[in-house]
Amino acid sequence: MFKDPAVGAIELKSIARGMRSADVMVKRAPIELIKVHPICPGKFFIMIAGEVDPVAEAMKAGCEDAADLMVGEIYLPYAHLGIIPALSGTVNFESVQMQEKSLAIVESFSVAYALKALDLVLKRTDVLALDLRLASGLGGKAYFILIGELPQIESALAISAEFLKSEGSLACAELIRAPHPEFLIKGLAT
Repeated sequence: MFKDPAVGAIELKSIARGMRSADVMVKRAPIELIKVHPICPGKFFIMIAGEVDPVAEAMKAGCEDAADLMVGEIYLPYAHLGIIPALSGTVNFESVQMQEKSLAIVESFSVAYALKALDLVLKRTDVLALDLRLASGLGGKAYFILIGELPQIESALAISAEFLKSEGSLACAELIRAPHPEFLIKGLAT
């Protein structure tokens, strides 16, 4: 893991330029390519992680290369450490005490704003990010799932919904109190 973690992401409206921009970014600075792939509808997504300064340098290079084909970008210096495990699917579900917990599911029209909302929530509340899905197979949308004690989940839901509404990108935000075990097994295993 990184000493001072940073996360950056660029969304482009060209797959070809997206591939080139990803290559420019990884050549510019010592960063890790977390996600590099086409997304719906016919766009391209790049997500990187690393130390603060190299990620900033790579983001600058990527944004310059993407130029007028860039749809959006986000740079999260000192990102919360819970973002990458949620995104990469490495959250250990078996270690999470699910009983008597609540879930928040937050859906955004924007990949970049979903990342920012998740970072805000993880820094301001005591919740765990179980999952983070970005654009692929979602019509360009993104969503994340949080678990925690009900008061913390309510707070996380309010923070994320307020932020996403202010950016015009809130698709939906829902609370599930004490989810049924059957739902936890089958509903979260997708």
